Amino acid sequence: MTCLLLMPKNTLPATHRLKSKKQIDRLFSREGHVLFSEHLMFKYDWVEDIAEPMQVGFSVTKRKVKSAVKRNRLKRLAREAYRTQQHDVKALLESHQYHLVGMFIYTKPTEDYTLALAIQDVATILKKLHKIIDTKKERSL
Repeated sequence: MTCLLLMPKNTLPATHRLKSKKQIDRLFSREGHVLFSEHLMFKYDWVEDIAEPMQVGFSVTKRKVKSAVKRNRLKRLAREAYRTQQHDVKALLESHQYHLVGMFIYTKPTEDYTLALAIQDVATILKKLHKIIDTKKERSL
């Protein structure tokens, strides 16, 4: 008899993506919080009016990367890196009943940005976010 481990799915459904113009405008119009890694910036804010614990978006500015093909590739890499590492932070948010919206923004142009670099950048940001959630929990106790 084989034992099946229940592994979380590595998916990023539409309900977990930040697509609402209202939420995006609110994220960038308010004094939000910002976390940095080597190539990415994560701008986020705590919200109450979303069903999912976390909704994220991905952006690469035209000013930094002119080619649309390259911008789309960078967004795909960041999305893939987040998709494979999202579970710990989402579980922590669910357990404390916090909700946040955030945007990963590519900030440092480099020609040789790979999936390994994207995973490293997203992991750095998610570790920082994990610490922030823990301290927010401790303050509320």
